Amino acid sequence: MKNSFVFLICIPIWSFGQIGSSQIGNGDISAASGFQNRIGFEAVALEATKSDNCCFTAFSAPLPVELLYFEAQLNEQEHVDLMWETANEINHDHFIVEHSTSAIDFFGFTKIKGKGTTTNSSSYSTKHLDPEIGWNYYRLKKVGIDGQVEFSDVESIYLDFPTAQPLKIYPNPATNFLTVIVEGEAQVQIVDVYGRTLFNYQITDKQRLDISSLAIGFYNLRMERQGVLKNIPFIKQ
Repeated sequence: MKNSFVFLICIPIWSFGQIGSSQIGNGDISAASGFQNRIGFEAVALEATKSDNCCFTAFSAPLPVELLYFEAQLNEQEHVDLMWETANEINHDHFIVEHSTSAIDFFGFTKIKGKGTTTNSSSYSTKHLDPEIGWNYYRLKKVGIDGQVEFSDVESIYLDFPTAQPLKIYPNPATNFLTVIVEGEAQVQIVDVYGRTLFNYQITDKQRLDISSLAIGFYNLRMERQGVLKNIPFIKQ
């Protein structure tokens, strides 16, 4: 005769840590192997069947939010517009929008109420009015009614020194298009990690560049004007 029961455990997840399989007594506990790129805890439900050879099967508990996209854009006032959309939400309580200048230590600066439980798509937006000079990193902390937490991917924005010739780009990382903002007219180049110039552009004020042909990797957007050379690194993904 076999009896089944379900219980929950919390597994600590470290950056780029791999979850594998481990033994419990005479049985096995199995979790899907993979890498996590954040620090936190993941709730795992265990279903156990009592028999001569006790077996434990692990499966992840449902996440509260299915996120369609999360995007950060620098506007003309040098504030950062943050926009995202969910496909559905299950027992979702709220979002905390977090900011960092190191991409390691994040701090929440606004809280936005979620929709609870809904199968409809929902759009959200907010602004960061005080981005720092240099790189600014943003992510969403999604919090369920039961306290379960999940983080979004990280979006980044580069803000130049206001006294220098403006050169701004977004999004970063970019997939197919990269928007470049300059003051007036400028000649800009896309340069690879070896210093080779791949593309030249003549830009006036703002232009959307097609970078779909670039291989995945690291690049620099370079502008030289009035003897001043500026480089902004970006990632093609």
